Amino acid sequence: MRVSILATGSNGNATLVETNDYKFLIDDGISLISEGMFLACSFLTNIVIPNTVKHISNYAFSGCSSLISLTLPEGLETIGRHAFSDCPSLSSIEIPSSVTSIGLSAFSGCGQLNSFVDNSANLDIPPGLFENSSIK
Repeated sequence: MRVSILATGSNGNATLVETNDYKFLIDDGISLISEGMFLACSFLTNIVIPNTVKHISNYAFSGCSSLISLTLPEGLETIGRHAFSDCPSLSSIEIPSSVTSIGLSAFSGCGQLNSFVDNSANLDIPPGLFENSSIK
């Protein structure tokens, strides 16, 4: 197993743990995943997001073509525009009850996406959220 620090922020790191698959671990304490932080990271298969993350910015994981597994933590408040767009291997997503806003086309181009569970109370579904996915 090889461990690499990929990004360092003022309150933590994003760490790549290379095993049989690639798994990113984001340190507890990080509250924001920056715009385009993992943009087009084609080898990313799994992401562990701690419950300290409140905001996932625009294009944060866009183009992660191998992303198959994602767990969004309770406590997450916003998901930016195109945050997970063009992640064709992602098949399911569960939105925590704490989410109050999802940006346009956040899951567009996720061709394998066939399960969406919305646990939030009054979330407005923005235009194009599931464009080019199996969800209609």
